[in-house]
Amino acid sequence: MGRILGLVDWSGSLDAGALIETMRDRFPRPEGVPGGLRKSVKGAVALGLVSGGQSFASGLGEIDEARCVVSYCGFMSGIETVFRENDLDAGDDTCSNLAALYRARGIDFLKLLPGMFMIALYDVERGVLLLAGDRSGFFPLYYSNEPGRFAFASSIKPLVSLLASRRINRAAVVEHLVFDALYGSATFYDDIALLPFGAYLSVDLATRRIERGSYFRYEELFDPAEYRRNRGIDAPAELTRRLRNAVGRVIEGRDASTFGLSCGGGIDCSFIGGIFKELGSPIPIFCTHVAGGRLSEGDMAKAAADHLGVELHVSTHAAEDFYPGLFKSIVDFGQPIVHPNTAKFYTGVGQTLSLGRPNQVYGVASDLLFGGFGNVKSYYRYLRMRKLFGALPPKVRTVVGTAMAEPRVVNLERRIRNPLRTLAGIGMGNFERAAMQQGVESAYAAIEDPSERALKVLMLENLCDYQQHLLNRRSELAASLGLSLFFPFLDLEVVRFAVNLPAVFCVDWRTAKIVVRKAALPYLGSLLSARKKYGGEVPIDRWVRPLEFLLEDGFVRDTLRFDRAAMRRLLDERDKLLWNMIDLELWGRLCLLDADPERLLASLRERGIACSPLDSIGA
Repeated sequence: MGRILGLVDWSGSLDAGALIETMRDRFPRPEGVPGGLRKSVKGAVALGLVSGGQSFASGLGEIDEARCVVSYCGFMSGIETVFRENDLDAGDDTCSNLAALYRARGIDFLKLLPGMFMIALYDVERGVLLLAGDRSGFFPLYYSNEPGRFAFASSIKPLVSLLASRRINRAAVVEHLVFDALYGSATFYDDIALLPFGAYLSVDLATRRIERGSYFRYEELFDPAEYRRNRGIDAPAELTRRLRNAVGRVIEGRDASTFGLSCGGGIDCSFIGGIFKELGSPIPIFCTHVAGGRLSEGDMAKAAADHLGVELHVSTHAAEDFYPGLFKSIVDFGQPIVHPNTAKFYTGVGQTLSLGRPNQVYGVASDLLFGGFGNVKSYYRYLRMRKLFGALPPKVRTVVGTAMAEPRVVNLERRIRNPLRTLAGIGMGNFERAAMQQGVESAYAAIEDPSERALKVLMLENLCDYQQHLLNRRSELAASLGLSLFFPFLDLEVVRFAVNLPAVFCVDWRTAKIVVRKAALPYLGSLLSARKKYGGEVPIDRWVRPLEFLLEDGFVRDTLRFDRAAMRRLLDERDKLLWNMIDLELWGRLCLLDADPERLLASLRERGIACSPLDSIGA
């Protein structure tokens, strides 16, 4: 996909155009994909567009005799309708029409833009640079503001290369360990921020003032009246209708023969495959099977492909491919990757591209939207048990509650001066997360039942917490490989439906994503639509644990002061914690200390760990 980047020279001594060319060279590019830079330099401001060779639209244009410059990239299906509804010629250059919308409506023009996109607009007359990303945050925009310059890019690596020093954001490290995600503008670098989903940044060149605002929040989609009406709807049929519309927007004006379905046999992607077939555009399934996993995703994908009557292409992600893939994914993303499964993204890409299927469709976001995320069902059970617990006599509640408490938790609560519930209220130190939590709770305050309200709050907080960073990792890796990714479940029409769908359609004691399973039933049959999706995960105990020796010395020990010997028992008991620490260790070595990944692989081989060559990954 295309990349946008740019720079404002505060000092008046920089060659801004030459500097963004230097930044361009930090974008990873797949073999054979053009990477030429188009740029516009107006005084102290330079905007650039790096071509990507994929199916997303992109452009850079100077409008009205260079009084406005626009650079954009994205998937904005239906933008022509937006232009016509605003008395613009849909056949005109997109950059010109975007500039016209901006002039007519100001920042509010962002609310009109459909789909997923990133945009930089420099209003030369007013001396204002405007940056914005889409509502889900698929296209990331990172920025840094140093004494001599303000710079931005749709990848973090070009900005890291400009930093005088790479200072670690230690609060982000803690948040990473607590939540498995960073919320809001935080990155792992002190001097680089991320533009959050649905947000914009306005840079005033005269005053050097930088203001951030929001044009979209998920909770703003909630309508109490619609929520009440939805209690009586045929929810599966309504989801199917909206998802069918979303798939139609994905394939509109595109060659269906260039699409593939990335699917491990799960219900979400299989459901989407059924809709593609129903619309007359059946697409093959591409599955990455993890060797040695608890369950074969290849077998699950075969069952889905056989039922849908489509081709199946299975690639195997072996342990020897995991290690170079792990190193490459961290180098390409430029930050900790959070989940070891990210490394398998490269597996099978060569086959995907050789078959002419660079447009890959994912079932991503269904779990977050419809109650399939891991903590939702357990929270549902907790709320039910809490209600039963409340019916016990007070003395019994006290005795039972004390007996059930984990001693370490009690110990921690006794030592913390501000109670955990209070810290949770301020986002555990991240005030952006606290504001989000308050916004979500306020929006759902109209739901009368406290348990139902608490469940919907958790579901929407999950979406706000995790979606952008999951998408950012996929966006970066896809761009480095020459792929374009599409997510029908994140279509705004589907998201609006999910936000206003009563919890009873999502989860009960035994089942999650109830509405998705029922909607998929006509497409997949009773067995496939009801089966649980598990397995396919990288086996941490066998693939990650051999890397524990890296914690004996290096980044985590020397920089974060982690004492492996003192925490050995915790690491022995907690595979997840071990992975988090190794994730941080590899990021520090590869991205901060510039360790050579080939030499790191050699150190693994010396310990008897089989590793494929780094250049074989993604081939």
